Amino acid sequence: MIELQKVTKSFQIKGGGEKIVLNSLDFTIGDNEFMCLLGPSGCGKSTMLRLISGLDKATSGSIKIDGTKVTEPNRESSFVFQNYALFPWMTVIENVEFGMKINKMFSAKERHERAIEHLEYVNLMGFENSYIHQLSGGMKQRVAIARALVTEPKILFMDEPFGALDTFTRISLQDLLLDIKTTRNVTIVFVTHDIDEAIYLADKIAIMNSNTGLINSVINVDKQQTRNRTGSVFNAYRDVIYKEFNLCSNLKKEDKL
Repeated sequence: MIELQKVTKSFQIKGGGEKIVLNSLDFTIGDNEFMCLLGPSGCGKSTMLRLISGLDKATSGSIKIDGTKVTEPNRESSFVFQNYALFPWMTVIENVEFGMKINKMFSAKERHERAIEHLEYVNLMGFENSYIHQLSGGMKQRVAIARALVTEPKILFMDEPFGALDTFTRISLQDLLLDIKTTRNVTIVFVTHDIDEAIYLADKIAIMNSNTGLINSVINVDKQQTRNRTGSVFNAYRDVIYKEFNLCSNLKKEDKL
């Protein structure tokens, strides 16, 4: 379980004073839960992800994972970035093996076998000896996902990983991510500004306010009812979230959840 207690993050601004990005947040993410942090640019969702993952430190408050205070990244979590963060001088399989190698996990033979297994899982066999510049954007993100999964993390942090991809590639990777969630018992904390993406993926959606540094609300999503992206239930969730962000008005009573 991930627990945030009175977590505040502020930055010093030019000319004196400070900008509060996250303001005294109390927040919990359950084990094996898929949580989307949803909001416009500048609302603090990526900052929150960095704090929870240990890549940054809160100004005040406490963040714990399974009761242990987060002070730095740990080997039981992995991070997938929007810009892939792959090494261009390495081949695909070398990129996938990298985390295992620096953490001295497994023998060289086992690392190679595990990398091959995960490249098969993300449908990249045949490209294991390619270099990163030879891949499409979607293929690069598949490499990043394989690298993140190969160390068997308990928590997967993802910062707008599909934001730069075309619609068709994004849909394919969303379905891959749902399969990961179902088969690997991993907690996923996922940052997005795409409302439809949040509804399709998440068990819960935390709606963040860009002006106050607060979470406006948390919406529980019925996953059995949101696999149809054009269905009435999916659209009802969309209407509720649009209303939260003041993007629409005059919702019909029968459309509300």
